[in-house]
Amino acid sequence: MDVEALSVAEVERSVALCPLLKPFLDKNDKTPLTDGHIEVYDKAPLSNANRAGRVPVQVKGRTGKRIDTPQKHWNVPRVDLNGYLQESGVLYFFVRVNSGTGECVTYYANLAPFTITKLLASAPETSPTIPVPLTALPSNSHAIDSIVRLALRTRDQNPQAGIDPVLLEAAESFTFYSLREPNFGQRTRIDLDSGNVSLVLHTKGGMAVPLPGVLEIIPDDYSKQRVEADFAAGDTVYTESYRQRIDDQTVRISIGPGISLTLTESADNRSMKAHLEPEGSLADRIRACKFMLALNSGGTITVGGKETALGIVADDKLSREVGEVLSQLQMLSELFDALGVDGNLASIGDIDDQQMSQLEVLHRAIVKDEEVQAAMPGPGFVRQAVGPAQLVLFALAGESENHWRIIDLFSSDFRRQFWARSESGDGPEYPVTPYDCIEEEHVTSALNLRLDGLVGAYQTLLDWPRSTFANATQFVLKLLTASDTNAARADEFLAAAEGLNDWLLESDQQAPHHLVNRWQILHRRDLLTAEDRLEIRKLKHKMAGDRTHPLSEMLEIACAILLGESDEVEYLSSHIKRDDLERMRTWPIWSLYNG
Repeated sequence: MDVEALSVAEVERSVALCPLLKPFLDKNDKTPLTDGHIEVYDKAPLSNANRAGRVPVQVKGRTGKRIDTPQKHWNVPRVDLNGYLQESGVLYFFVRVNSGTGECVTYYANLAPFTITKLLASAPETSPTIPVPLTALPSNSHAIDSIVRLALRTRDQNPQAGIDPVLLEAAESFTFYSLREPNFGQRTRIDLDSGNVSLVLHTKGGMAVPLPGVLEIIPDDYSKQRVEADFAAGDTVYTESYRQRIDDQTVRISIGPGISLTLTESADNRSMKAHLEPEGSLADRIRACKFMLALNSGGTITVGGKETALGIVADDKLSREVGEVLSQLQMLSELFDALGVDGNLASIGDIDDQQMSQLEVLHRAIVKDEEVQAAMPGPGFVRQAVGPAQLVLFALAGESENHWRIIDLFSSDFRRQFWARSESGDGPEYPVTPYDCIEEEHVTSALNLRLDGLVGAYQTLLDWPRSTFANATQFVLKLLTASDTNAARADEFLAAAEGLNDWLLESDQQAPHHLVNRWQILHRRDLLTAEDRLEIRKLKHKMAGDRTHPLSEMLEIACAILLGESDEVEYLSSHIKRDDLERMRTWPIWSLYNG
């Protein structure tokens, strides 16, 4: 039995059924690498004028007593795959021949360039053969014609080219070729390297470029879509909700942050399930818990003004658990309100059990004005962690032993309560604001600074102008450092720094260091104008010619930094005292220097 001749003859017979295909196959297996090719025509007659192209073909035949067991793979030598790649692909046929009857079953694989490249990459380079997936060749002539024409189209694939982003920007349209029509109503991932499909990008300039990789088809309802209806349960109403299909049977409705519904529908069942997730701001979490409790207890939801029964049986355990969470969240909300804390700044999800217990104690002290018991050496600052942030408070001795009153350090009720003296201990005491008592590293993480009352705190100390202006200037610098350290609150810190610095400019006779601070605030916001830069140059020139100002050299360097004059900064820095340079490197202006 001549297996190769039978195999080639079987392939020829199948291809010959197609009126616009003409096989040229070698039965003696003498042709290097391939066994011939198939000529493809657009229409009859089969002439050169109507010729569409040529598809290289390789035929492999094997005998066996049983040929009805599906052949899923065939090991192809790596060297052959590399050869096929040089040929821009090959249509590979594998024929199983019954050793007794000569009956044949044919399989095929379109080894397109993208397919071969993927196969070669899937196996170690030391592997002499690589398994190639096979598909049973249909008997229908139209289906066979489609397979050959797809193989012809994929010969244009160029694995070396990759995907050039410039081509994507110039794309005008895409053409998708497939042996089977995909269901565009379902979310589908299509392997463009399988050999069974081809996606061609067409540019405005007329180029046609086959694309490799994976094509993901996402129908409109698989993307988030606004629901034009309000959702209400109990007293909680959400006015901005979104719908998204998850799969054939499931739709998810994101009612609001942390609360959603999953609708599942099959041929014999329809169900709805509510989900509560710990996400969003403090206010978001409180609303979501209230909504969930109302759903669980009432079993109904109002959509667009129409009440709908969900078929939910009240779950006492769920109500108890959600109620406990809601109680804690409401406790935090009351505490934050009392301390002037923006709940959006607190990372609620990062508060651990120990911190929550401590915050409950603070709630009693601040909201309920109770004295709390604690082991403390004496009156002083209290720093309470809130996730990665903190509350900065002050403890005063209570009436009972080991009991303390916790006060809101930055409340307007406690202005002019703090006094300081120079580090040397000489000279009189002078009043300071609570802001002057907080270290630079704590400014960035403190949630209860009440920055809207910052200017007012310093205004109350104008009867001590020298120390007040100096301390206010230092706090401007602390705020600038905080804005560089905590990007999430940069706008908040810069706005506070600007407000305080504007007050200093008005109250402290336009001192040059306040001008520099104004400009570095604008620099951080990318708002320096040409007029600002001109004023910076004027101040730089003035400081260079007038060394009577105690900060003239450092102000000159600061102006050079603001102007982006790196070489000038380097030169000037080499001509000032080492201690002054080291001091200046700790200032926030230095973070703007790129040298």
